[in-house]
Amino acid sequence: MPYPTLAREIEEMKAETQRIVTIDAVRFLDSPHLAPLALRQLIKSLKQHEFDGDSNWIEELQGVVSFAWQEQGYFRAWAKAEAQLVSEDSTRARVSVIIHVEEGPQYRLGDIRFRAADPGATLMFPPDELRKLIPLREGELFNVAKIRGGLDALRRMYGTKGYIDFTAQPITEVDDTFPPRNSLVMELDQQKQFRVGRIEVLGLNRNKETLLKWKLKPGDVFNVELFEDFFKDNKSVLPADVSPGDVQLNRDARKGTVDLVLDFKTFPCPQREN
Repeated sequence: MPYPTLAREIEEMKAETQRIVTIDAVRFLDSPHLAPLALRQLIKSLKQHEFDGDSNWIEELQGVVSFAWQEQGYFRAWAKAEAQLVSEDSTRARVSVIIHVEEGPQYRLGDIRFRAADPGATLMFPPDELRKLIPLREGELFNVAKIRGGLDALRRMYGTKGYIDFTAQPITEVDDTFPPRNSLVMELDQQKQFRVGRIEVLGLNRNKETLLKWKLKPGDVFNVELFEDFFKDNKSVLPADVSPGDVQLNRDARKGTVDLVLDFKTFPCPQREN
């Protein structure tokens, strides 16, 4: 096989170089109704962000802008952006952007209700307890970020009781009469409750394995918080880069058990002093 030419090597190096897009200036058409502080923070964050020029970065920017409005109650807001090139070289393009935001009405939260996705199922937790996890009160501006935070909190609560496949689907009920309100029905697909089955550790020598501290034992209800605590409690023993995402969770739906397989063979383990 012939050796690659210098020109070919240069082209390959260019292909491997990630092109970055940064924003020098931001201008909004019309007069946006976003709170002044929120608008300043948005513009600052856009100018500080480095976009991947090889991706659809305009779409990413439009999503960021739309979300800023959705945090302020403009539930149906969407943004359209156009970019103008300021300067460029082989690795970076500097642009200015002009953004139009179709705001729509500013909504406030109506009520939030909870129901099981399976009509014959009973909710694991009382609705009043679930409602406390959504950090938004009736009548406050409908904030999409806080709703997402509440969904994460629901997943974590169910995860402490072994419902590791739990999902929550927010269903919106929009009322455009004045003042516009947006109510939510949280449809909870609780799925099956799992207990800990077998725990297998691979890639640690026997001495280190005996040092591991476990809060979860076979037969226990799988608790995602205790599972994550394992990595904090054993930081000095485990490989430096290991995380919960490196653990295989092998479910047996029929038995309602989940086997934990911790395979550390590919991770360099820290040396522990005797």
